[in-house]
Amino acid sequence: MWGSIDEQRLVRILEDPQKLHYKDEWIHVAAGDSRARGSRARDLLEIFTFGTVEDVPASIELSERMLHKLRKLTLLSLTELYRVIPYSFALEKCQMSDRSLMETYFIQLGSVLEFQMDPISETVTVTNFFDCRDVYDNEAELRIVRNAHYTREQLVTGLQKWKLKLENEILPSQS
Repeated sequence: MWGSIDEQRLVRILEDPQKLHYKDEWIHVAAGDSRARGSRARDLLEIFTFGTVEDVPASIELSERMLHKLRKLTLLSLTELYRVIPYSFALEKCQMSDRSLMETYFIQLGSVLEFQMDPISETVTVTNFFDCRDVYDNEAELRIVRNAHYTREQLVTGLQKWKLKLENEILPSQS
């Protein structure tokens, strides 16, 4: 057992190509983790919930399918931060060199975002989102991931800025 979740189930969950959200599992394992300090399950779930490829410590080995999944999650994180992503930047953040595989990952994310790939300028331009990564709200202490890409505070601040822009710039111009 890996912190109240068995290894086979954890691997199956993390390798599931359709699953993008792991927060419920992370919270469940983190809640039971007082008995299992240093739980590999908790650490893996934390990385897959809030982290990127860069967050994986050398002490944690990922299966090939887990690495593919985490690279897709890393790309999804990048699309939340940047609207135009140079291929070179995406490849660096995913710690890979295969352009074709990176393009395949983006195509596989087509159910959660709209984008335009420009192989000539080697950029991906994000035009719309249908889903995003999990949001960190201090449910449990982060032990591996240094900076969760989205926190509740960041979302609230962003929404407040958007509201002000809407009230001060967009709505007044329509009257």
